[in-house]
Amino acid sequence: MLDRTEPRLLIAPPETDWRTVLADSVPVLVLARSAPIDPAAALAAVEGSTRLAGTPDELKAALRYLPQALAADIDDLVRRFAALTGKATVRLRLEAVDGDACRKFHADYTDLRLVTTYAGPGTDIRETQAEDAPVTRIGAGDVALFKGKLFPGEPAVLLHRSPPIEGSGERRVVLVLDTPDAG
Repeated sequence: MLDRTEPRLLIAPPETDWRTVLADSVPVLVLARSAPIDPAAALAAVEGSTRLAGTPDELKAALRYLPQALAADIDDLVRRFAALTGKATVRLRLEAVDGDACRKFHADYTDLRLVTTYAGPGTDIRETQAEDAPVTRIGAGDVALFKGKLFPGEPAVLLHRSPPIEGSGERRVVLVLDTPDAG
C-alpha cells in the first residue's frame, strides 16, 4: 500500500488507470509490463534519434516504417498519453542510445513525461541527490509516467537518469513522450 503522507514511486500492474499519476502523492507511476517487442528487433529497427510532434494519427503515419509490434505499442502509448494530458498533440523522441545520455539524476522541466525502454537497461529512479540514496531501475517494457517541475501546483517529483552504459557495449532503445507546450 502506498504511504499517502510521503510521495513515493508507485509500481503498479499495466492495467492501472493512468490518471493515478495525477494524485498529489504519486510523483511517478510505473506500469510494470513485459516488453512488447523483442529487444533485438527494437535494436535493429531504431538507429539514431527520431524527434516528432503531432497528433496521434500524424505520429502513427510517420512511424509506419517500424516493425508492426513496435509501431502499435507506440501508437497506443501516444493515444493514451494524449488522453491523459488532454492535449491534441504529443512530442515524441525515439532513440537508440549507446552512451550516458542524461547521466545525472534530475527532474524534468515539463508537466508530465512518459518514458519506456524497448531494449537495454531501463531508467534509474531515486528520491534525492544523496549518493547513498537507494536506486530503483525499472525494467525494459515498463511504462513510467513522471511528474515534472512544471506540473500544476507544487508537485512532488522523484529524480531519474538514464543508466550509465558508456563503454559497456550495451545499447538502449528509449521512447519519451511529452506535451509539446511544456518544457
